Amino acid sequence: MLAARPKTWAASRLMPSVFAAQKLQFHSTTPMREWSLDDYKVGGRCSQSGITATVFGCSGFLGPRVVHNLGKIGSRVVTPYRGDGMNIRHLKMMGDLGQIAHVPFHIRDQASVDKAVEKSSVVVNCIGNTFETRNFTFQQTYLDTTKALVEACQKAGVDRIINISSVNAALDSESPWLRANAEADEYLHSNFPNATTIKVTRMFGPMDKFVNQYASLGTKAPITPLIDHGDHLIQPVYVNDVGNAVAAAVLNPESVGKEYYLGGPDVYKMKEFIEELHEKLYLKSSNAYPVSMRLARLFGYIVQQFRFPLNAFAVISEDQIIQLQYDNVAPTKQLGFKDLGITKLQPLKGKFLEGLCIVHRARRSLEDTHRRVATKQPVNQSTIMSTTVKIVFKKDTRRVVLPQQAPFKNLEEIIDNFYPNRFPNGVHLRYLDDEKDYVTVTCDQELLDAVELSASTLKLYLSANTESDSDSDFVKVSRDGQRSGLLNNLPKPEPEQPKTVQPEEVKEAKEVAEQAEATKQEVERELSKATKKAAKEAKNADVKKAEKKEAKKTEKKEAKTAKKEAKKAKKEAKKAEKEAIKAEKEAKKADKEAKKEARKAEKLFKKEFLSKLNCRFLKDVTVPDEQEVELGSKLEKIWLVKNDGKVAWPEGIKLVKFGKGTVESVQDCQVPLLQPGEDGRIVVTCEVPNRVGKFKSQNYSLSFDGKKFGDRFWIVVRATKKAAKAEVKSKSKIPQGKAPRKAALKPKKTKNLGAHFVKDLNFPDDSVVAPGQVIEKEWLIKNSGEVSWPKDTKLVSIEGSTFGVDVTVDIKELVQVGDIYKLRVRLVAPTKTGKHTAKFMLSSNGQTFGHKYWVNVCVSKFPNKTQLMELAKEFVSDPSVVGILQSELPFILKDLRNGKKLVTIVDALVKKEPHLMDHTFMVFIRPFLHSAESFMNMQLEIAIGMYSIWAMTPFSPGATQKDEKKAEVPEWKPKAPEKKPVNDEKATPMKPKVNGKHQEKQLEDVESVKPVVDDFGYPMQVKTLMDMGFQNLEAIKPLLIKHKGNTQAVLAELFN
Repeated sequence: MLAARPKTWAASRLMPSVFAAQKLQFHSTTPMREWSLDDYKVGGRCSQSGITATVFGCSGFLGPRVVHNLGKIGSRVVTPYRGDGMNIRHLKMMGDLGQIAHVPFHIRDQASVDKAVEKSSVVVNCIGNTFETRNFTFQQTYLDTTKALVEACQKAGVDRIINISSVNAALDSESPWLRANAEADEYLHSNFPNATTIKVTRMFGPMDKFVNQYASLGTKAPITPLIDHGDHLIQPVYVNDVGNAVAAAVLNPESVGKEYYLGGPDVYKMKEFIEELHEKLYLKSSNAYPVSMRLARLFGYIVQQFRFPLNAFAVISEDQIIQLQYDNVAPTKQLGFKDLGITKLQPLKGKFLEGLCIVHRARRSLEDTHRRVATKQPVNQSTIMSTTVKIVFKKDTRRVVLPQQAPFKNLEEIIDNFYPNRFPNGVHLRYLDDEKDYVTVTCDQELLDAVELSASTLKLYLSANTESDSDSDFVKVSRDGQRSGLLNNLPKPEPEQPKTVQPEEVKEAKEVAEQAEATKQEVERELSKATKKAAKEAKNADVKKAEKKEAKKTEKKEAKTAKKEAKKAKKEAKKAEKEAIKAEKEAKKADKEAKKEARKAEKLFKKEFLSKLNCRFLKDVTVPDEQEVELGSKLEKIWLVKNDGKVAWPEGIKLVKFGKGTVESVQDCQVPLLQPGEDGRIVVTCEVPNRVGKFKSQNYSLSFDGKKFGDRFWIVVRATKKAAKAEVKSKSKIPQGKAPRKAALKPKKTKNLGAHFVKDLNFPDDSVVAPGQVIEKEWLIKNSGEVSWPKDTKLVSIEGSTFGVDVTVDIKELVQVGDIYKLRVRLVAPTKTGKHTAKFMLSSNGQTFGHKYWVNVCVSKFPNKTQLMELAKEFVSDPSVVGILQSELPFILKDLRNGKKLVTIVDALVKKEPHLMDHTFMVFIRPFLHSAESFMNMQLEIAIGMYSIWAMTPFSPGATQKDEKKAEVPEWKPKAPEKKPVNDEKATPMKPKVNGKHQEKQLEDVESVKPVVDDFGYPMQVKTLMDMGFQNLEAIKPLLIKHKGNTQAVLAELFN
């Protein structure tokens, strides 16, 4: 496969068709299925492995390693990301050009998950977290994520899923994290048989949350908790080894449906690991202390709550404390690294741990230096040496700056801070001079001399002082550079001559030697006895220690068993409690459902019952509508009604009032309980207002259970002054000689004025107008009174108006009874934006009469899109505007294409046709064109949109044409005033009628008029241009012949 690929970029340019085919195949919407795990071969990053993999969690700890291992063998890798794509852009370099594709997604957006896996053959799930957040719990992070991935893979037909889990995952675990992992694994294998699960121990590596976490706890936290004295086992595994295992599982077809348990090469006790870590961190004293589980969980809970202000690596949650109860070791009898073909593993101890500790030591040293500088007084810059001194201890090299005063003492303090407890007997300082000799430094002057004599940065080598150290291997250098002689080359003193020994002295020496030998033997015997006794005591101590250890172990085992039993009993009790709570909830739910069904049935019954209730008004028994009554009198109104429903009227039925009225009832009414089809009377006692005029009561209706039904009733009366009584006197009382008086005449009946609203002729309610715009409102009204309107009749403003308060209009014509009059008023719109109302009534002799008339407008500096479109339609529906547009629009479009501004074109058109400013659309659009700079970019689109609106109006030549003559307005029969019948039934209001014959004739005319197209070679193109509004077809036909029926070319020639 590698041989088939071009080896250089220049060679790859010779195969454009191959790369184009590969690119088309990768970006195809159909999932690829041309590869098989059984017959592929692994090549380099420029090869094609045939694998398309989606790696979820690619921005985490393990994800980039998986992407790297798949990309380097020529696989296509889809890397879904959440948030900012800049965080994963470095993954592009892990594969060949175009092989790593970034796709945005969110695990709660199923559509984005489906899109991420739709082209993939393998899906790798590396999503995980060590603690819960406010947005994602452990269940949502693991179980819900697995469900979303399984659903997406089943839709797309993905062959395999590889899931990362923990070796300690169990459904009955006390840790929520381990339970969530186990539930996700169980759901995955039960719903996706081809899934592969890789269960790992704690992973370590650069920027991990295991070794770095405990290193930060050792340097920053008050304690490092040791659960169960740190006796539980751990088997850390290197993250790159896990990444290699995932890639091997992808390539191995035998791994389908299996579980692999991966652990590192070495097993440690937690206590041993922490002690070695603290030793390499050069801590003065370890802060690892054994604590109880309860206290440790409290510590983890507190640290977790304040995790954001602390170092990210120092966070240890309550759940992680719980996990420390279990041994984190991979089972040896399960499938592991060897089954995936991986034998060489990276151990934790060694170069990795040493390098990581160097980083933490450097960070701690820098923080200590900053803290010392922050707490001390400012230092005079002139006293600081300009030369940097290097100190070297084994493989660790540091740079320090020494002051001019007491540099050697300051250097000792710095060394003690860097390497605490490393030099108990003192430190030995040396440097290498220009003759490759090691020179010892022991005081301030020697250190200053060495700095001056050094040609570059002085490098001091550190070692521990011992009793055997001597200066025989070193030299001394003075300030002027003169070297002293080597100590081991100094002239040796001459040996002394032997003295003559006397015989007495020899004898005395022998006695002393024998005595010394006897003393030596006696000491050896005593020493042998003491040694044997000590060995025996040590043996007895070991036996006692072993017995004590065994007893402690047995006690611990029994305590553990008891704890386990107690835990089991507690779990069963908790389970029983949960079941009881669940049963109680189900009982409450069933009770709630039963009550809900009962309420529903009752509601349905009431609804059906109310639908069967009805009341029909028959007639007024007393006080017919508009009867004259005395001022302030009381009257008894009786209506005759009928139960027109299907059921009898039940008890609790009431007569209710609603609406507005001036005739008030003085006492409640009793409604008769009628059977279906039965008639009855409803009696109401009312009081007439103490003023002259026509008055109406509120509307009355029957109601049951708050629901009104049947017809409405009302009272309408005319209140007049009390009539004068006729003086009736007997003839006997008339004085003789005088003629008898005539009977008193009855007062004449006053005839009432009336005015009835017919319709609005212009400016419908809620019309949009500009601030200060002149409005001419017209209504059609009818004289519905009993006499003609007097000469002093005028239109006046009434209470409730927000503009037009001072406007009055005199009625100069004589309007007879039944005549229709066109009422016109001229108003000026307010300058304040918002909704405004002007209310008017007719008035004569200071008394208002008739209906109310109003003008509702919306004052806006500029209307919204919908309002502007309505104003534009109203503008182009004016026949006079249509004529102007028909003649001017082609020139407008041509000017726009030539780059002329729309505001200039509109100003010229308004100057030519001043009456265009009478329209609201022009009032709005003209100042806006002058002020809106961004509007200039849409000039052509607006003009074309206006043209399309104009073309849809019935006045445009391109639309379905009507008769050229203006259609006559059908005779309008106004609505009769609402009047209550005097006899038996309520009168229904009359609806306006339109002349039906005239309307039918209009429809026939519309259908008969059709565009005429003669036998021309391009009839469809001619019809299209006619629909666009062109009328001079004779001038267009040569252009169609010239461009062979291409309407776009014809339009381009016309407007360019």
